Amino acid sequence: MILLDTIGVDNASTDGNPERILEKYGDQVTLLQNAENLGGSGGFNTGLRLVLEKGYSYAMCLDDAMVDEQAIAELYTYLEQHPDTGMAGARVYHTQMPEYVQ
Repeated sequence: MILLDTIGVDNASTDGNPERILEKYGDQVTLLQNAENLGGSGGFNTGLRLVLEKGYSYAMCLDDAMVDEQAIAELYTYLEQHPDTGMAGARVYHTQMPEYVQ
């Protein structure tokens, strides 16, 4: 079994999502909150700073992504078995058109 930390980044949203996330998941998630909307890459960079500081391996996805239950474990296992590989990725399917690979 692989133990995971979940890190989310809120880009200064005003819709109440950060509060809902913390209410639902509590200490199961680390939620970083930007004071202003830094855009997609700025949000990723906020999260990556923490990831690099802690020395974590990581997977990144957007807020509308659906991740298969086994995807992270399979990617992690592959990287562990292939130490000369620096990066692994997976197919990303469109949530409303599952036959479409993005």
